[in-house]
Amino acid sequence: MDLVLELSRALLTRTRSLRLGDYGVRRNLRRTALAGAVAAAFVALTPGGAGQAASLHWSLVNSPKASSGDNQLNSVSCVGLSFCMAVGSNYGTAEQALIEKWDGSSWSVVSSPNNSSVQLEGVSCASTSSCMAVGYYYATADQALIEEWNGTSWSVVSSPNPVGGNYLTGVSCVSGSFCVAVGFYANSELTLIEEWNGTTWRLVNSPNQSGSVFDFLEAVSCTSASFCMAVGDYSNGSDTNGQALIEKWNGLTWLLSPPNISSTHSNYLGGVSCVSKSFCLATGYFFNINQPLTEKWNGSGWRTLSSPFSQFTGVSCVSSSFCMAVGSTYATNFQTRIEKWNGSSWSIVSSPNTSATQDNQLNGVWCASTSFCIAAGSYFNGANNQTLIEKWAA
Repeated sequence: MDLVLELSRALLTRTRSLRLGDYGVRRNLRRTALAGAVAAAFVALTPGGAGQAASLHWSLVNSPKASSGDNQLNSVSCVGLSFCMAVGSNYGTAEQALIEKWDGSSWSVVSSPNNSSVQLEGVSCASTSSCMAVGYYYATADQALIEEWNGTSWSVVSSPNPVGGNYLTGVSCVSGSFCVAVGFYANSELTLIEEWNGTTWRLVNSPNQSGSVFDFLEAVSCTSASFCMAVGDYSNGSDTNGQALIEKWNGLTWLLSPPNISSTHSNYLGGVSCVSKSFCLATGYFFNINQPLTEKWNGSGWRTLSSPFSQFTGVSCVSSSFCMAVGSTYATNFQTRIEKWNGSSWSIVSSPNTSATQDNQLNGVWCASTSFCIAAGSYFNGANNQTLIEKWAA
């Protein structure tokens, strides 16, 4: 197999769908470029565990598959130690939603409604009886999709879908009566934000960079109905890979909240986690120079943090002194990479892989406490992508 195509397969697990549309094409182009650069320039680092409590570690957890074809998980959300939902997609005879539930001891596939060619990208649970999952499906064009968990079953919830393609890529719920979902319009390639009031979803005005050719939102984190951060990237046309985009919700309106990035290299933010109005971490990477990107919010502005080499795809914080960021790194194959924030610096935490010869990728993470986290993604077994779940616990 061509090397770039092989590397791309691992990095593109989030966009392996029957109907990629503009979103998938854009992500494919950006991540293919990254994969080629990583293969050419990466020097593997040896994971270390300095300062890590001996009893706490990451371990592989058995997870089911919904079909004999591709199975992947893109996002996970937990309420306590015995309830989590992970979402993604599987491909048997057609692309279908994949939802799995953790009961404290094992994962099981949960029945979910499906339109044609469904991809779920994000999930957020406010309680064991209230979760929202977002993504998109294909009808005559790609359309935003929202599904709701009521404690017993999943059902499709009506959501605004303006004319043309629409994608939802992230969601954050602080209660059963307040959630925010983010993404972008496919036709105009402008930011898309929707808000849940407990009964209905509505469109909310969101800003875009002046003169940009695309503005994508990838993830969102809310601490209350009056504070959220959403991240993604935009391009002014001179850089097709884009620059980091951050927007802040103050309870009344969404405003641009520019990151403090001095580098001129293409960069992207794909994950964000906030624990208060004065602390958020946003994670991503620089395309051209093969380096991670981490931004910290202190209540008034953003600051770039240094971290070991990784391609960050997700982050979850319990406090300002404990966060986990997940993604992948490359030596001879793509392997999982997890880093822990202790309030002042990042350190690499040892994480398992299905095999040293198989590509492994983590796409999302959720920490319920400093001693319990779940990370989800996929690995490539030589024929298909399969679900990958890891647990941080004693």
